[in-house]
Amino acid sequence: MHTQKMLVLISLFLISFSKIYSQTDSSSYKNEFQFMLVNGYSFSYVNFISDESAIRYMININVSASGEDGDNKTTYTPNNNPPQEQSSNSESNYQSLGFYPSYVVYPIRESIFNMYVGGGPYLLLQRNFSSYENENTSTGYKTNYENLNYELSLGVSGIVGVECSISQRISLLAEYGIWAHYGWNKDKWTNSSSDGINSNSSVNETTGNSWRVGLAGVKLGITFRF
Repeated sequence: MHTQKMLVLISLFLISFSKIYSQTDSSSYKNEFQFMLVNGYSFSYVNFISDESAIRYMININVSASGEDGDNKTTYTPNNNPPQEQSSNSESNYQSLGFYPSYVVYPIRESIFNMYVGGGPYLLLQRNFSSYENENTSTGYKTNYENLNYELSLGVSGIVGVECSISQRISLLAEYGIWAHYGWNKDKWTNSSSDGINSNSSVNETTGNSWRVGLAGVKLGITFRF
C-alpha cells in the first residue's frame, strides 16, 4: 500500500511538471529518468545516443527487515520436573546496493509505446544479518546465535522492458531481467550461552566465492522524459 501511494504521488508530480513543456513526439526526447518502485527500488538515468539506442546508468537499492520481540513463548514440562517457560526473540535484515550500466536498444520507440532490450556489467554489495535468542525464563538460561554476511559480486545482466505513455513526458514502466555473477563473501557466526553465573561464547569466520544465476522478476515503475 505504501509503495502504491508513493507511485501515485510521483506520477501526479511528474504529470504536473511535464505540463510546463510541450513536444509532439516522445521519441524526440534524448534523456529519461526511471524510477522503479515495485519489486525493488532503483533510480536510472537514460541517455539516448541515437533514435534506437541508449546508455542507462542504474542504482539499485533493496532493504528488508523482520523480527519478533519476546512474543514467541512456550511452556513445556520435563519428566518429573515443574513446568518451565521459554521465550525467544529473532531479528533479520538485508541491504543491498548495486550499480548497473547498460547498453539498451529500442526495437520499438513510438509516441505511445516503447520496447527495449539491453544488458551490461554490474557491481553489487550485499549485507545480511540474522539473530536468534532463546531464554528459559524459569531457570534464567540464555542462548544467542548471530550471523553476519557480506558479499561483493561482479556480474552481467540482461533486461527487456516496455513503456506505455500517459503523457508526452511520462510513461508507466515494466521490466524483466536475468543476471549472473561471481561473488566473494564473508560470514561471521557468533554463539553464546549464559545461566546467569557462567557464560561462554564462540566466534567463527569463513570466506568463500561462488557463481550464481537468477531471474530479477518483474519490476514496475515510472519514466520521465526530458
